[in-house]
Amino acid sequence: MTQRGFKKLDTFRRLSTADLNKYKTILTKTGVYIFAAERKFNRLNGKTDILYIGQSGGARHGKQRVAYLRMRDYFIGSESAPQDNRIHNTLEGLLRQNKKIVLLFKGVNAKKCKAYEGELLKKFGKEHLELPPLNRQG
Repeated sequence: MTQRGFKKLDTFRRLSTADLNKYKTILTKTGVYIFAAERKFNRLNGKTDILYIGQSGGARHGKQRVAYLRMRDYFIGSESAPQDNRIHNTLEGLLRQNKKIVLLFKGVNAKKCKAYEGELLKKFGKEHLELPPLNRQG
């Protein structure tokens, strides 16, 4: 699955909000983002570098948040937000193994974020017969 239209922001060696702050201006809008590994890895069908596909515009209860705030949640982690904490811990674990995390972003109108994220997840599922590893509940 290619990431057409996505801008590669950086390759991170650590989850530092200071590093993320360099992109605060770019991420002050809603959009769809991808966390990817530096190298492809095996899936049920084929290989991918995509770890997680997320969006910042279509939050529940109308609590739309710009992409920077979503990224910060993953960089910090939170016990009160189990999915954010799970993603944070997994990314930290990969970084401790000297793996690098690539962040890609595409600005998308808030009303279209959820649908666009859904299209990408559906496409990924068709290609690999499963969701990206960090796109799961629990």
